[in-house]
Amino acid sequence: MASEKNIGFLRGVFAAIAVIASLVGIYEFILKDQAPQPPAKVPVTQIVPVTQVIAVTRVVPITQVILATRTPTSSNATVGVFATQGWQDSGIVLASGEQFRIEYVSGRWTETKGELAFHGPEGSDYICSFATCCEPLPDQPKGALIGALGAKVFLIRRSGSFTSGGTGVLLLRMNDCDDALGDNAGSIVVRIER
Repeated sequence: MASEKNIGFLRGVFAAIAVIASLVGIYEFILKDQAPQPPAKVPVTQIVPVTQVIAVTRVVPITQVILATRTPTSSNATVGVFATQGWQDSGIVLASGEQFRIEYVSGRWTETKGELAFHGPEGSDYICSFATCCEPLPDQPKGALIGALGAKVFLIRRSGSFTSGGTGVLLLRMNDCDDALGDNAGSIVVRIER
Protein backbone atom coordinates (compact mmCIF):
# COMPACT_ATOMS: atom_id res chain seq x y z
CA MET A 1 0.00 0.00 0.00
CA ALA A 2 2.82 2.29 0.73
CA SER A 3 4.09 1.82 -2.73
CA GLU A 4 0.65 2.53 -4.20
CA LYS A 5 0.59 5.79 -2.22
CA ASN A 6 4.04 6.65 -3.54
CA ILE A 7 3.01 5.79 -7.07
CA GLY A 8 -0.13 7.91 -6.72
CA PHE A 9 1.91 10.74 -5.31
CA LEU A 10 4.45 10.50 -8.13
CA ARG A 11 1.64 10.39 -10.71
CA GLY A 12 0.27 13.60 -9.22
CA VAL A 13 3.70 15.24 -9.33
CA PHE A 14 4.23 14.15 -12.93
CA ALA A 15 0.76 15.39 -13.86
CA ALA A 16 1.51 18.75 -12.26
CA ILE A 17 4.83 18.92 -14.10
CA ALA A 18 3.08 18.06 -17.36
CA VAL A 19 0.51 20.81 -16.80
CA ILE A 20 3.23 23.34 -15.98
CA ALA A 21 5.28 22.27 -19.02
CA SER A 22 2.21 22.61 -21.22
CA LEU A 23 1.51 26.07 -19.88
CA VAL A 24 5.14 27.11 -20.43
CA GLY A 25 5.04 25.69 -23.95
CA ILE A 26 1.82 27.54 -24.74
CA TYR A 27 3.27 30.73 -23.25
CA GLU A 28 6.47 30.43 -25.36
CA PHE A 29 4.40 29.65 -28.46
CA ILE A 30 2.30 32.77 -27.92
CA LEU A 31 5.40 34.91 -27.37
CA LYS A 32 7.16 33.53 -30.45
CA ASP A 33 4.16 34.32 -32.63
CA GLN A 34 4.10 37.93 -31.52
CA ALA A 35 6.67 40.01 -33.34
CA PRO A 36 8.32 42.66 -31.21
CA GLN A 37 6.69 46.03 -31.66
CA PRO A 38 8.97 48.87 -32.77
CA PRO A 39 9.09 51.83 -30.43
CA ALA A 40 6.57 54.51 -31.21
CA LYS A 41 7.96 57.22 -33.44
CA VAL A 42 8.08 60.53 -31.67
CA PRO A 43 8.38 63.61 -33.84
CA VAL A 44 11.54 65.56 -33.10
CA THR A 45 11.77 69.29 -33.59
CA GLN A 46 15.22 70.77 -33.84
CA ILE A 47 15.65 74.52 -33.74
CA VAL A 48 18.68 75.62 -35.71
CA PRO A 49 19.75 79.27 -35.67
CA VAL A 50 20.22 80.61 -39.18
CA THR A 51 22.86 83.23 -39.73
CA GLN A 52 24.21 84.91 -42.75
CA VAL A 53 27.38 83.14 -43.81
CA ILE A 54 29.92 85.01 -45.85
CA ALA A 55 33.04 83.33 -47.14
CA VAL A 56 35.93 85.75 -47.06
CA THR A 57 39.50 85.47 -48.24
CA ARG A 58 41.32 88.67 -47.27
CA VAL A 59 39.54 90.77 -49.92
CA VAL A 60 35.93 90.18 -48.80
CA PRO A 61 34.45 90.31 -52.33
CA ILE A 62 31.02 88.86 -51.43
CA THR A 63 30.22 91.81 -49.17
CA GLN A 64 29.87 93.94 -52.30
CA VAL A 65 26.59 92.15 -53.07
CA ILE A 66 25.23 92.65 -49.57
CA LEU A 67 26.28 96.28 -49.43
CA ALA A 68 24.13 97.24 -52.41
CA THR A 69 20.92 95.93 -50.85
CA ARG A 70 20.57 98.41 -47.95
CA THR A 71 20.47 102.11 -47.33
CA PRO A 72 22.49 103.87 -44.60
CA THR A 73 20.98 103.76 -41.13
CA SER A 74 21.24 106.54 -38.58
CA SER A 75 21.02 104.61 -35.32
CA ASN A 76 23.79 103.43 -33.03
CA ALA A 77 23.90 99.79 -32.00
CA THR A 78 25.19 97.43 -29.34
CA VAL A 79 25.88 94.04 -30.91
CA GLY A 80 27.29 90.66 -29.96
CA VAL A 81 30.11 89.13 -31.98
CA PHE A 82 30.56 85.37 -31.72
CA ALA A 83 33.94 83.62 -31.92
CA THR A 84 32.45 80.58 -33.68
CA GLN A 85 31.06 82.53 -36.65
CA GLY A 86 32.71 84.18 -39.63
CA TRP A 87 31.67 87.62 -40.84
CA GLN A 88 28.64 88.84 -38.88
CA ASP A 89 26.27 91.61 -39.94
CA SER A 90 26.27 94.40 -37.34
CA GLY A 91 22.98 95.80 -38.60
CA ILE A 92 24.73 99.11 -39.31
CA VAL A 93 24.87 100.47 -42.86
CA LEU A 94 27.33 103.31 -43.29
CA ALA A 95 27.45 106.01 -45.97
CA SER A 96 30.67 106.84 -47.78
CA GLY A 97 32.81 109.24 -45.73
CA GLU A 98 30.80 108.66 -42.54
CA GLN A 99 32.76 108.61 -39.29
CA PHE A 100 32.00 105.90 -36.75
CA ARG A 101 33.44 104.48 -33.56
CA ILE A 102 33.50 100.89 -32.31
CA GLU A 103 34.08 100.29 -28.62
CA TYR A 104 34.40 97.05 -26.66
CA VAL A 105 31.74 96.71 -23.92
CA SER A 106 32.12 93.23 -22.43
CA GLY A 107 32.78 89.55 -23.01
CA ARG A 108 35.68 87.20 -23.64
CA TRP A 109 36.53 84.69 -26.34
CA THR A 110 39.26 82.30 -27.42
CA GLU A 111 40.40 80.96 -30.77
CA THR A 112 41.25 77.52 -29.36
CA LYS A 113 38.96 76.36 -26.53
CA GLY A 114 40.74 74.17 -24.01
CA GLU A 115 44.22 75.19 -25.19
CA LEU A 116 44.35 78.99 -25.07
CA ALA A 117 42.99 81.25 -22.35
CA PHE A 118 39.95 83.42 -22.96
CA HIS A 119 40.82 87.04 -23.74
CA GLY A 120 39.17 90.23 -24.91
CA PRO A 121 39.05 91.71 -28.42
CA GLU A 122 42.74 92.63 -28.38
CA GLY A 123 43.60 89.07 -29.50
CA SER A 124 46.49 86.83 -28.57
CA ASP A 125 50.22 87.43 -28.90
CA TYR A 126 50.36 85.19 -31.99
CA ILE A 127 50.73 86.82 -35.41
CA CYS A 128 50.94 84.44 -38.36
CA SER A 129 54.20 84.73 -40.29
CA PHE A 130 53.73 81.99 -42.88
CA ALA A 131 52.88 82.37 -46.56
CA THR A 132 49.91 80.04 -46.02
CA CYS A 133 48.23 82.13 -43.29
CA CYS A 134 44.45 82.06 -43.63
CA GLU A 135 43.30 84.74 -41.17
CA PRO A 136 41.49 87.69 -42.79
CA LEU A 137 44.27 89.93 -41.38
CA PRO A 138 47.25 87.55 -41.11
CA ASP A 139 49.66 90.33 -40.11
CA GLN A 140 47.54 91.23 -37.05
CA PRO A 141 46.97 89.40 -33.73
CA LYS A 142 45.04 86.16 -34.04
CA GLY A 143 41.79 86.35 -32.07
CA ALA A 144 41.52 90.14 -32.35
CA LEU A 145 38.26 91.90 -33.23
CA ILE A 146 38.29 92.96 -36.88
CA GLY A 147 35.79 94.65 -39.17
CA ALA A 148 35.03 94.89 -42.86
CA LEU A 149 33.28 97.49 -44.94
CA GLY A 150 33.17 96.70 -48.62
CA ALA A 151 36.46 95.12 -49.61
CA LYS A 152 38.38 96.85 -46.81
CA VAL A 153 39.21 94.70 -43.77
CA PHE A 154 40.53 96.56 -40.73
CA LEU A 155 41.76 95.94 -37.19
CA ILE A 156 39.56 97.17 -34.32
CA ARG A 157 40.80 95.39 -31.16
CA ARG A 158 39.33 97.17 -28.05
CA SER A 159 38.17 100.36 -29.78
CA GLY A 160 38.77 102.67 -32.66
CA SER A 161 37.45 105.57 -34.71
CA PHE A 162 37.12 105.06 -38.44
CA THR A 163 35.90 106.75 -41.62
CA SER A 164 33.86 104.73 -44.08
CA GLY A 165 35.52 104.40 -47.48
CA GLY A 166 32.20 103.60 -49.14
CA THR A 167 28.56 102.80 -48.48
CA GLY A 168 28.01 99.39 -46.99
CA VAL A 169 27.15 97.02 -44.17
CA LEU A 170 29.61 96.97 -41.29
CA LEU A 171 30.71 93.36 -40.68
CA LEU A 172 32.52 92.12 -37.56
CA ARG A 173 34.33 88.93 -36.54
CA MET A 174 37.29 87.37 -34.74
CA ASN A 175 40.56 87.34 -36.71
CA ASP A 176 40.76 83.57 -37.24
CA CYS A 177 40.71 81.21 -40.21
CA ASP A 178 37.24 80.28 -41.48
CA ASP A 179 38.04 76.56 -41.27
CA ALA A 180 39.26 76.95 -37.67
CA LEU A 181 36.15 78.57 -36.17
CA GLY A 182 34.83 75.23 -34.87
CA ASP A 183 37.21 75.12 -31.90
CA ASN A 184 36.53 78.73 -30.88
CA ALA A 185 34.38 79.73 -27.93
CA GLY A 186 32.88 82.83 -26.35
CA SER A 187 31.61 86.16 -27.57
CA ILE A 188 32.08 89.86 -27.02
CA VAL A 189 29.72 92.85 -27.06
CA VAL A 190 30.64 96.08 -28.85
CA ARG A 191 29.00 99.48 -29.16
CA ILE A 192 28.92 101.15 -32.57
CA GLU A 193 28.40 104.92 -32.58
CA ARG A 194 28.37 107.56 -35.30
